[in-house]
Amino acid sequence: MYFIIPVSGQVEIFKGSLPEAIAKAKSENKTVLAKVSTTWCAPCKSVAAKILPLPEVGEYINAKYVFLKYEIDAADPNKIEETYGVNVFPTYLY
Repeated sequence: MYFIIPVSGQVEIFKGSLPEAIAKAKSENKTVLAKVSTTWCAPCKSVAAKILPLPEVGEYINAKYVFLKYEIDAADPNKIEETYGVNVFPTYLY
């Protein structure tokens, strides 16, 4: 089971696993866009507060992508950090 949660009413954040996001993206003819961040990352918080709530950003992202948010210091069940060599935050994976 998965959920989609809007960020400030704009960008829809997919709440599910990476395999679920891939399946959803395939069924909707979209691409997965994963924002990899940490709970302590100031630039990550800035993007979440200032960029993702913009209506034009939400319209663009929601039309083309299944947006997945990972805070890898909280949990990284899909081993995103290790698999993709993420060491700078935020990192965006397509």
